[in-house]
Amino acid sequence: MIRSKLRHYLLSLFFILLLTGCGSNSSKSPFIPPVGNGSGTFNEQEKSYLYNLFLTEYYWNDHIPQNFDYSSYTEPQPMIDDLKYATLDRWSFALTRQQYDDMLSQKTAGFGFGYLDDFTIYTVLIDSPAEKAGLMRGDIIVTINDQPVTAALLSEVSGNLGQPARFGLERNGNPLNLTITAQEYNYKVTSYRVVQSNEGKRVGYLRFDEFTDNATD
Repeated sequence: MIRSKLRHYLLSLFFILLLTGCGSNSSKSPFIPPVGNGSGTFNEQEKSYLYNLFLTEYYWNDHIPQNFDYSSYTEPQPMIDDLKYATLDRWSFALTRQQYDDMLSQKTAGFGFGYLDDFTIYTVLIDSPAEKAGLMRGDIIVTINDQPVTAALLSEVSGNLGQPARFGLERNGNPLNLTITAQEYNYKVTSYRVVQSNEGKRVGYLRFDEFTDNATD
C-alpha cells in the first residue's frame, strides 16, 4: 500500500511535467499546488523506490549519481530537487494523490498566475482570482502590500486565503495597482472568442491550457 501510494504521486510527477512544464521557464506554476504533506513518513522503502525511479525512468537518468545517500530525507520533494538534472530540468515535482486529483479537477488555492524570474506574469488562469481582479499576461509585479516583491513574499501572501493583497504593477511601462484576494477556487483550462480584424475578417481564438477530463467538452 505504501509503495502504491508513493507510486501515485511520483509517477504523477513525470506525467504532469509533460503537460504543464514543457516550454516554460517559470519560477512558479499556477497549475501546481504546494507540495509536501509534512507527515514525515517518507520511509527507507519509499526513498529507495524514488531513487530507482530516477535511475530507470527519469529522462536524464544518465546524470543521476550511482551512489546517493538518501537517508536524511523526510519528504520526497527535497530529494527530487537534489536528484534532478538542474541544468535542464525545471519541472519535476511530487504530488500527493489528493493534490493530483485536485489538479485534474482544476481545483486549487491562491491567486492563479505564473511568473518568470523577473516577476513578469506569463499566464493567468481562467476564472482565477487574479483574472477576475484584472491581472494580465505581461504585467510586471513591482510591490506587494507596498513592499518590494520577492518570491518569499509572493509565497507568503498567496497562502493567506481570504486576505486581500495590494499589487503594485507595471503594465506597458505605466504604473498600475490591483487588489487580489487569494482563495480556493476552480479554474477553467479552455476559453474562446471571435475577434474582428481591422480588415473586417472574423478570426476564432481558442485558448487551451491543459489536457484534463474537464477540457474535453
